[in-house]
Amino acid sequence: MTKEAYLKSLKRHLHVSAEKKNEIIGDIDADIEDALSSGESMDAIISRMGSPKKLAAEFNQNLGAKANVWPWIVGILAIVVVIAGGWMFLHSLAEQEKTTQPSFVQTEMGVSGKFDQDAIREKSLEIIELMESGQYETVYNTYFPEEMKQSMSLEQFRQSAEFAANMGQMQEVTDEYYAEVTQNGTLFGVSEIHVACENGTLAYRISFTEEMTLGGFYVLQA
Repeated sequence: MTKEAYLKSLKRHLHVSAEKKNEIIGDIDADIEDALSSGESMDAIISRMGSPKKLAAEFNQNLGAKANVWPWIVGILAIVVVIAGGWMFLHSLAEQEKTTQPSFVQTEMGVSGKFDQDAIREKSLEIIELMESGQYETVYNTYFPEEMKQSMSLEQFRQSAEFAANMGQMQEVTDEYYAEVTQNGTLFGVSEIHVACENGTLAYRISFTEEMTLGGFYVLQA
């Protein structure tokens, strides 16, 4: 594993503030550079420091972070966008009368053996690239299950999703998080992918059922 790959993986597993995350990555980067300059191999450095996941877990524990906690998750079966700084719920299959969030349990991706992170990532990026190129109809017709189509028309989806176009052209993926979520007895594989655009950053939260059909879709200006 290269230094760059190690740091990228470490950053992905850290569940701390962006400021603290950058500070940790900077410190580890400097430590690795010092070790490499002293003649230590990257393999030896990794053996000493531990895997990115293990090292991140130590930081998370020491800093009181909660792994894979996404505070703005509201309900898996929903489409949510942010308009004028506030939430607008455009579609939800959760009971409208609920005053508390549906109960859910988050675990690391792969724990159940029912989801493959690479497959989740590949399909998530497919959807994001379609969204970024304005192909909302393709996303709607290809990925939306009938339950979601019954609650939101194509035109409603198009109108709600176009706010993302104001962010400009997609530049690069900056952060990725993956987890399994059991909500109300149903298991989902969930990705959260942050995309840097010309005018800001968008966070996509996409959930999939065990059959790899779309279970939820969120867009947030990060």
